[in-house]
Amino acid sequence: MNHLEITTIYVTHDQEEALSISDKLVIMNAGKAQQIGTPREVYETPINQFVAYFVGMANFIKGKITDISGEDVSVSTEYGAIKSKTKGGLKKGMTVLVSVRPEALTAHKHGVALKEMNLIDGVVKLMTYLGSVVRYEVETPLGELMKVDVYNPKEAKIFQDGEKVILAFKSDDATLIPI
Repeated sequence: MNHLEITTIYVTHDQEEALSISDKLVIMNAGKAQQIGTPREVYETPINQFVAYFVGMANFIKGKITDISGEDVSVSTEYGAIKSKTKGGLKKGMTVLVSVRPEALTAHKHGVALKEMNLIDGVVKLMTYLGSVVRYEVETPLGELMKVDVYNPKEAKIFQDGEKVILAFKSDDATLIPI
């Protein structure tokens, strides 16, 4: 492939298009740059809630950092302790949003033992079969709806509306956003 080394500014509100054709993104809000970075940086480590939600769906859980040991972080939330990772810039006592993308969550039969995962109980409120993806809206004990995307549903247990589930995610999949 030939590289022309030409800078082009392309303005779009289509997030998938922006992620797929860009070397660098500038996420704007009210005329101000919120975050500048590669598509992967912006999607995987959003700097704030606006950026996280603008470049794709995200679930948010408010909490307070209770411990930092190296890159391991413990966050106290209304769901209990959540483990995450940090790349720096966070301090004990800081209030944060734990951001978890729908594709990072997995749904499991209620009562299944899962190790080394962050867990949240819930009830399936809506199951939508989209072919390559099953999208769930799961109501948590706090009344919040968490979005879950399960890819390759042919290989997965499909939960129906009203079923109790456990949502699980790895500490690597929980991005911490200071608020």
